[in-house]
Amino acid sequence: MKKNYWRVVSWVLLWVVFLVKGLWMLDPDFGQHLRTGEVIVKSGLPVTDPFSYTMPDWKYIDHAWLSDVLVWVGYQAGGTEFLAAVYATMAIGALWLVTDKGRWGVVTAILGAAVLIGRAGVRQQVEDWLLIAVILRLLEDAVWQKWKWVVPVIFGWWVNLHSGVAMGLAILGAGVTGKILTNTLPPTSPSGPSPSISQARGFAAGEGSQAVKALFVGGLVVAAVLINPYGIRLWKEIGEVAGDRSLKTTIAEWLPWYGGVDLAFWMLAAMVGMWGWKYRRVMGWPERLIVGGTFVAGLSSLRHMPVFALTAGWGLGKVWKAFEEDVGVNDEARRRLGGFYKLMVGVAVMVFVVQGGLELWFSRSLSEASFYPQKAVAWLKGQPDMGRLFSTYDWGGYLIWKLPEYKTFVDGRMPSWKCSMFNVQCLMPGYSAFEEFLDITREGADFEPIFDKHGVEAVLWPKRDLVKTKVWINIELGKPGKKPKPLPVRLEAVGWKMVYEDGAALIFMRKGM
Repeated sequence: MKKNYWRVVSWVLLWVVFLVKGLWMLDPDFGQHLRTGEVIVKSGLPVTDPFSYTMPDWKYIDHAWLSDVLVWVGYQAGGTEFLAAVYATMAIGALWLVTDKGRWGVVTAILGAAVLIGRAGVRQQVEDWLLIAVILRLLEDAVWQKWKWVVPVIFGWWVNLHSGVAMGLAILGAGVTGKILTNTLPPTSPSGPSPSISQARGFAAGEGSQAVKALFVGGLVVAAVLINPYGIRLWKEIGEVAGDRSLKTTIAEWLPWYGGVDLAFWMLAAMVGMWGWKYRRVMGWPERLIVGGTFVAGLSSLRHMPVFALTAGWGLGKVWKAFEEDVGVNDEARRRLGGFYKLMVGVAVMVFVVQGGLELWFSRSLSEASFYPQKAVAWLKGQPDMGRLFSTYDWGGYLIWKLPEYKTFVDGRMPSWKCSMFNVQCLMPGYSAFEEFLDITREGADFEPIFDKHGVEAVLWPKRDLVKTKVWINIELGKPGKKPKPLPVRLEAVGWKMVYEDGAALIFMRKGM
């Protein structure tokens, strides 16, 4: 009873940490999602981009339209506090679903929480975590036999919720493929297949019907993910974003593994490598394909590291019993194992305290009062229309929410919006507002012709740019050469007038205005 009490307390404490992260950090895309949800509820799905003046003719595919609606409804019901609680519950729920309920599960749960906290908050990726955890549980042999017909329903919901459904499909496909491989390939242990592997063989061969049923479920899943307002066009959009290599050098969460330091991720990877190999007789093909594939995904992009943390906890859960059985009943061996367990828990807690503490500290710098132009927006609302406004990518979603009177030059939806001869979704083939933004801010291109083209009359810019601080939202992997002068310096050099200043923002007006 006492042990269960402390486990409950531990999970509640983790939930509180995730709640605090959601309360303190305002995600740059939150405002855009909230505003889009409002537009959908009141006017229906927009056909073209309703928020920017640079690409208003872009055929807008909102791959999170249902989530946007739910976020707007949730915000109307209880504000950001309610949403922070809901998303904290989803994150902890995902972690709980994949965690082994034995004592060793504590280690993977703590390390998994350390990975997840860095990407947590009121963010739609958290919804993907929960649904991925559900799919992992459904892939368990006994659960699959009973609940496999629920899988198409889940994917039918998920495809309208967020584009992370693509990762869910990959995991489902790897799991089913792994079960079939288990049936067709020889066992990996000389002593014969373990009970879990034998059960997996039953998936493909049990009375000749299970494989057919699995294929039928797969067919229903494929049909389900086409049931969305955009049909196959949604998947074209997801494919273009996933294949956009430029994101890996311009958007922080898309950076590869060397774009950030995550000790918990590497500890989980080491545990999977060591124990997964030693106990490969119980780490079957489904676990190998899923855990290995998500590890590669985590290396390719920081945004996928939490997915690996979830699959690692799920995969290692199958190893811990074999690990305990190997120790046997020898008192001395079990005493040493107990000491090793305490050491592992202590290290995991230390990693979580360091990583979680840093994330909470950093999240304060991304609050509305600290990071966003809250006062400048209030000032702009009290002024006559100042014309088209140019601002930073990091503030685009916030301005869509808080300053709907002004359309944006660029925001978080637009990095992969590129017009080309093969993708003519706007009236200016070859154009990308995001690339134009990077030309001005990162490459130091002459901004005046670009501003003239779009009729830009005012600039709202972060004051932090003058002190050259960086934030994770738009890390720039610098190219060789001299970094251009901050935009405010360049504006003043050609006669633009600063008309507003506070601790977070500067506002400039075009000369002669």
